[in-house]
Amino acid sequence: MFVIERRASRSTAFRTLSPVAAVLAALVFGALFLKLSGFDPLAVYGGMWRGAFGDAYGLSETLVKAIPIALCAMGITVAFRMALWNIGAEGQLYAGAMAAAGLALSFPDSPASCCCPPWWRRGWPQGRSGR
Repeated sequence: MFVIERRASRSTAFRTLSPVAAVLAALVFGALFLKLSGFDPLAVYGGMWRGAFGDAYGLSETLVKAIPIALCAMGITVAFRMALWNIGAEGQLYAGAMAAAGLALSFPDSPASCCCPPWWRRGWPQGRSGR
């Protein structure tokens, strides 16, 4: 019979090696899938690396895609720490972005330095409530 129980504490080695092992396992299983599909895994992984980090444009596009995901993850982390369940982070991001963009489009001739605080004041509550 198996008993599942929470550990009192995790060692530093476990906390360090767990994510490393997860990334390595993902790379190995991905390589296996690519090999079975008839592709060279090293060539595919190299192309992915060069596309994401190979030049300034690739790096900027990687950051453009990664920053909203990181912001959503940070918001969900706060909710989980408070023992709340949040399943709508992407929708909240879009609602806040639409509210801020709508406000920006309402005042097209205004300089950004005076419009950023109202954009934050309008976008943050919209994204928070998801309405």
